[in-house]
Amino acid sequence: MKTSKYKILTTTILTSALILGACGGNNNDESDENVPNSTVVNPEEESTVDETFKEENPEKKYGFVNFDLHIDTPDNADAVVAQYTGKKEEALYFNMHTANNSQGQAANALLQPILGELQPMQDMSDEEVIQRVASAFEVDEYTNFDLSIEYEDGETKTYIHENQ
Repeated sequence: MKTSKYKILTTTILTSALILGACGGNNNDESDENVPNSTVVNPEEESTVDETFKEENPEKKYGFVNFDLHIDTPDNADAVVAQYTGKKEEALYFNMHTANNSQGQAANALLQPILGELQPMQDMSDEEVIQRVASAFEVDEYTNFDLSIEYEDGETKTYIHENQ
């Protein structure tokens, strides 16, 4: 008699749980008729023209429009190559020391934080720019450093340094 009570009690509890689980799937009290077909836009979340321009033209936040870097180390020629033109699909980043080898949007994503920490550089001395860039790309020793930057105002500067 005791086993049949437990069987009935267990069956009742499991059945109740299944029924409640099946019925409780959608807690939305509104019917689909009351939901508009268009997307609701919160005016606070809309991007302004300036923000859109910055996203499409990220060179504005770095202070330059072109960045072309080649660093040779005692171990490897072209140990670090970084090219940035402001177009995500054209970025290139190769760094033998950090095992990065990427192009396009992947390279752009890796370069963004590095390039962001470099600014402002236009008014710095050549030695200061070379030191800052080498440090940002995690290069302690190099045999040849070749960097060309086109700044926003159209001025292009080349920074070259060789260690023999």
